[in-house]
Amino acid sequence: KLLKRVAEYNEDTLWGTCALGWLACPALGEPAFSTYWGWRKGDIPSGKFDVTLKYGVKHSFPRPGDYTISFDRTEGAAIKFDSITLYRGKEEVAKLTREPFTVTLERSAAGKLTHMVLKGTAGGETAGKINIERRILKPRKEAK
Repeated sequence: KLLKRVAEYNEDTLWGTCALGWLACPALGEPAFSTYWGWRKGDIPSGKFDVTLKYGVKHSFPRPGDYTISFDRTEGAAIKFDSITLYRGKEEVAKLTREPFTVTLERSAAGKLTHMVLKGTAGGETAGKINIERRILKPRKEAK
């Protein structure tokens, strides 16, 4: 419980980073629901869900640009994500409602996101990974 409270206070501090690392150690706990380790059984409830993801969000969107967010279920029941809402504090930065979930972050929001809210439906207990990728290269135009 102490490790979770320290990480909750601020994962950007030395102690917060250490707490998240220790939570990932099998002897001390289980990885926190985060962009780093994804979700494990029990993080997302069965049926309709509305969950907040805090850990790793700021670090997953460090620079302006185009990002794609995807989910890979690794075990358990089927899961469908209907929407993702990105926040900077209480301010809604973007609401993504279609797969593939893509967003263009402006300089003012990059590296400053605090959390995201995931909504959808889970058929039961499930676990999986969260992939957040920044597109580096622009698509090429065809030569004529």
